[in-house]
Amino acid sequence: MTHQERMLASGCKGGAVGVKPTVVTQYVLENYDKNIPLVDYGAGKYMRQTKLLREHGYRVLPLDLMEYMNEWGAEEILPPGQEKFEGPIVVMASNVMNVLQFLEDIPEMVDEAFSWGEDVSVMVANFPKEPRYNGASKAEVVAALSDRYHVKLEPKNLLVIWRK
Repeated sequence: MTHQERMLASGCKGGAVGVKPTVVTQYVLENYDKNIPLVDYGAGKYMRQTKLLREHGYRVLPLDLMEYMNEWGAEEILPPGQEKFEGPIVVMASNVMNVLQFLEDIPEMVDEAFSWGEDVSVMVANFPKEPRYNGASKAEVVAALSDRYHVKLEPKNLLVIWRK
């Protein structure tokens, strides 16, 4: 199964993320002000974590495969004609790195996620033990990102990433 097929299959089942706060969402709730916009990178078909954060008063832009974005798009968060956030934002990625097929895809995914804001302050991502389609360890992920980014390891397999 290709990476795209795996992502589609995961999304068609509602994604790997349920309705309870993920460790990423919980970290955001505990550490970031509601005035800082969020990008939920890999929001999944049902945007469960996006909806949960919106219920808590956060402005969240959900991003995922184009099939889903056509359904719920960016127009409700970004002003007309604006394609990315201005000012600081937080990018969150629950169960995204672990489903990428190759270790080399992870820095590219982080680069793409950071492109959604002019001043991305930080990315909060998890790297759960199961499943890990790319077979990478946390140390390998940190090493792959360390050329371009600072990475802080937090408890519960969380990675906090910011530009150098």
